[in-house]
Amino acid sequence: GDLIAHEARAVIVEYNDRVAYLQCRYSDLEAGICLFPMSTSKHSGLREAKHVLDLSELIWALWTEWTTIHDAWKSLNFADLDMSVLTATIGILHQRLNKLGHEIKCWGIWDKTKHELTDFMMALPVLKDLQNPALRKRHWNQLRAELGGQLFDTQTSAFTLEAVLTSGLITTIPELVTELSCKAN
Repeated sequence: GDLIAHEARAVIVEYNDRVAYLQCRYSDLEAGICLFPMSTSKHSGLREAKHVLDLSELIWALWTEWTTIHDAWKSLNFADLDMSVLTATIGILHQRLNKLGHEIKCWGIWDKTKHELTDFMMALPVLKDLQNPALRKRHWNQLRAELGGQLFDTQTSAFTLEAVLTSGLITTIPELVTELSCKAN
């Protein structure tokens, strides 16, 4: 995650420096070319390289932003999470990702980011259901039983978003969560 993003950004910076040097060198040569009967055409390879580097910076910055936000959310007490903030943030990140996708859908980092954002977006309705204040101890006991008696205490600070995401509530029994949340109302 972070190490890979850090390494990618270092490579991008290095290549940006190289492209900038080549662009400067090309400009220097272009100034003297008027002495010769030659046409000056812009070097499209440098423009393309710069464009790809710009896209690389954008996708890696988006990945880093997502992982930073997600890591912060995971450590928060689940009851304290504001689902409207999570929903809005994911929507904005997803929109920015889709805008980039027109040119870089085949890139692995784009696909990985898309996968993680989509998975989280799909989990949001179940997360909202789990925050339903009408859920009672009997509902939570039923969820625990369905997960094989897994112990998690919804009343402690240890009940974080990460605890919810790793418990199986989202991946194993989302339909039951939704059903119990609806019945609780």
